[in-house]
Amino acid sequence: MYKRQGLSVCEKYLSAIVSEFRADQAHKTISDKIAEMARERADYLVIVNQLGLLVDLKQEVQIVREVFSLLNILFAPESICYRQYRKDIENQRFYFNDRVFDAEKDESRSFSLEIFYQGELTGIFELAGVKFPEYIESYKRLGRIISQICSLAIANARKYEIMEEQKEQLALSNRSKDKFFSILAHDLRSPFNALLGLTEILSENLESYTTEELQIFIKSLNKSTINLNRLLENLLEWSKINRGIMEFHQEKLPLKTIIHHAI
Repeated sequence: MYKRQGLSVCEKYLSAIVSEFRADQAHKTISDKIAEMARERADYLVIVNQLGLLVDLKQEVQIVREVFSLLNILFAPESICYRQYRKDIENQRFYFNDRVFDAEKDESRSFSLEIFYQGELTGIFELAGVKFPEYIESYKRLGRIISQICSLAIANARKYEIMEEQKEQLALSNRSKDKFFSILAHDLRSPFNALLGLTEILSENLESYTTEELQIFIKSLNKSTINLNRLLENLLEWSKINRGIMEFHQEKLPLKTIIHHAI
């Protein structure tokens, strides 16, 4: 009887120890989880504050530099590389602090952030030699948030770059147009002045001129009209060339004669 009572007391004692151990383990697990959540929350705040700066940047290289700084703060890697992916220009590589990326990296201490916009790969951030590899999974979760925000910023920067190029092309086109109209007005002035002068003389003193003199005036009028018509035809051909609707036919031309008529 006393033996059974002693065993019962031992069982209760052992059960209490096991329960206390399990409670301590559960408490430790919960504490670790809370600490991890707090750590990730702090990282999220850093990400949000830092990436908020990307909205105002208009060049991809500026965005890359800001992200480099953020990745260095969060993950403390030994090296960071950004690989650019574009179809319109030659792709480039950027390195954090001009430190060349280690190709033979330790996979357990390395990971990549792929940047996609509308299903198309626009770039990859590659990190090697992170300081605390035990948090690599947490790093990857943070990396996904960085990738999403970064993709929008880079896409906007590229759109802005295209808009600036189009704006510059439009400005260049306007300058060319203004220059062309200035030249055109100057070239039209000479034949029109000749026409106006001759017609004015004939209208005021027509009866005082002989037939031979009138023939000279008419020939001058005809020559001025031919020159004006030739200029208008050249203008029409230039317009067709710019619109891409003129066919090219190569032929030899008497350059000396053309220059003589132009002068």
